[in-house]
Amino acid sequence: MPVNIDEFVNEYVDSLRCGEAGLFVGAGLSLASGMPSWKNLLKKPAESIGMNVDKEEDLVTLAQYYVNESHDARTKINTELKSQFGCLSKINDNQKIIAQLPIDTIWTTNYDNLLEKAFENNDKICDVKRSKDDFTSSPKNSSVTFYKMHGDISNVNEAIITRRQYEEYDRNFELYVTALKSDLVRKTFLFIGYSFQDPNLKYILSQLRLLLGNNPREHYFLIKKPEKRSGESTEDFEYRVNKQRLQIEDLEQYCIKAVEVDNYEQITTVLEEIKSKVKQNHVFLSSAQVADQGISQENLKKLLTTLSYKLIQNNNVIVNGYGWHAGNAIVKGALMAIMEDPSKSIDEYLKIFPFPQPDKGMSRESMGKEWTKIRQEMLDNSGIAIFISGNKNDQDKIILSSGMLEEFQIAQQKNVLPIPIGYTGGASQEISSKINEDYESYYGNNKVLINGAKKLSQTGLTIKETIDTVLSMICNIQK
Repeated sequence: MPVNIDEFVNEYVDSLRCGEAGLFVGAGLSLASGMPSWKNLLKKPAESIGMNVDKEEDLVTLAQYYVNESHDARTKINTELKSQFGCLSKINDNQKIIAQLPIDTIWTTNYDNLLEKAFENNDKICDVKRSKDDFTSSPKNSSVTFYKMHGDISNVNEAIITRRQYEEYDRNFELYVTALKSDLVRKTFLFIGYSFQDPNLKYILSQLRLLLGNNPREHYFLIKKPEKRSGESTEDFEYRVNKQRLQIEDLEQYCIKAVEVDNYEQITTVLEEIKSKVKQNHVFLSSAQVADQGISQENLKKLLTTLSYKLIQNNNVIVNGYGWHAGNAIVKGALMAIMEDPSKSIDEYLKIFPFPQPDKGMSRESMGKEWTKIRQEMLDNSGIAIFISGNKNDQDKIILSSGMLEEFQIAQQKNVLPIPIGYTGGASQEISSKINEDYESYYGNNKVLINGAKKLSQTGLTIKETIDTVLSMICNIQK
């Protein structure tokens, strides 16, 4: 029985947040980037031995037949692999979204390196296990490990493609088999772009089922609902529907649950929803103040320290740019909460993006592009943005923080939900006034958020009342 999409998203997001999510990627993920299907790849080799690839389902055996027929057949396959995969360069939308998820373990049977490039484009260091030799070392500070269990385009001679290679896989690639078994036990996997025709994986899953009995870890796979093709008979369509039903029921025996989508485009929507939800506990705190306005600097520090403490105590991740008279207070509260809970670490719960300052003789305006890039990166990593105070000194005049106003604009572009504490003055008051003009554009019909935003714009709130209101709004967003 397929799992409801919302149920799957919530379960997988929980796994991502606690660092227990894995991803298993098949060829389908790279098709939108121009990667050839296996049938297209083997079309010419099949024809050369009198076979029709459209009539074959066991393509691994078909590749073996081709290799059996000629001593240089494997060389020709390698040349075709280089030709077809070497020119791939377009990172598709799904790969871009996945690269923004806090995921540290990816298994793939793909030869291309587009997903690795997507992660690198997000400034993540990849540890890529292309061969057995790569298991002996890892790059420093790597954030994600790729296990390329069938090889890589950089070394097509070792790419797994024929039936004999599959038959000998357990013996020749024992390190991969052992590592995959371990990950399937420890993590919740999402299989994407994968057909489950790989005999290696079937063998590993059967071994785990025997070892774990009735208590295996739950995993999920995305699959498109059958759709009647043009000119297809009702009988043939019903046959395909029944076949997919039987496949889903069979995979349930391995605790791999189907998540059906109406079309392939919906996979992007599902991934976007996962990204959005997983970021909802990443809270961007924007605050900077050089002069007392709506709130004194002393009370601002108390507010920021207590708020950051409470946010992390409630298992939120703080994202911050270390603004004037704000950064120290935020870090202080965060560290207090982290040190009280042995299960929490600084790297996991506190994301600081310090702004580089201009060299002597350079203006602050000269850093504009670099600062904008940092702000975009911070908000890429956030689901909620809290704006507090926000003023700066410009030629001995106290003006609104242009940086905070830019952060609000970026938050809107990236669908990050804003929570301005308007009564603290400065840019946050400006942001609050803008939201007050049209609450529904920002919060829909959510009365908790609308009433909370109204309350935070009013003077006279205590620090405790302010924090209670903010936390109530965040809980409502995250529920």
